[in-house]
Amino acid sequence: AEERLQRERLKYARAQAKSDLPAPNRFESALTAARAKVALAATQLDKTRIRAPRAGTVLELNAKEGEIVSPSPQPLAVVGDMSVVQVKAEVDDGDVAKIKVGQKAFVRSINYPGKDFEGTVTALAPAMAIPRIGPRGPKRPSDIEVLEMTIKLDGDVPLLPGMRVDAFVRPKN
Repeated sequence: AEERLQRERLKYARAQAKSDLPAPNRFESALTAARAKVALAATQLDKTRIRAPRAGTVLELNAKEGEIVSPSPQPLAVVGDMSVVQVKAEVDDGDVAKIKVGQKAFVRSINYPGKDFEGTVTALAPAMAIPRIGPRGPKRPSDIEVLEMTIKLDGDVPLLPGMRVDAFVRPKN
């Protein structure tokens, strides 16, 4: 490959060194300059496109059309895969021993009264922690530690990111 590259370079140098080649006229020069400008404009246009690393649904958009942006800690857009909906829930320390990965669960939302969304417990945190999800209703005592669990919901679920739900784990059979 290196020898072939060297031969091609020599051929190119010989072709450029020929003295009988006519000089480009002003129309050819203008065409070459116009092509260079088009290539530059295409490159600059390409830099205005925002690309996501994978397909998904735009969940949050922090930029407006025509706005000039620069690198910052705040993302321009948040994209999520809504084909798989997961719920993060906290289990009080007294109930931790009753829950295992693979156990069936369901969630309820006040936005969909009377409807249960079925799922499976897919993960349990490796350690207890202080609650991070704010309580509903009366304040919970601050000395309770919780275990975070993840429930993967089955099928096409109309729940949206950030919606509050109540999670229930079905008893082991």
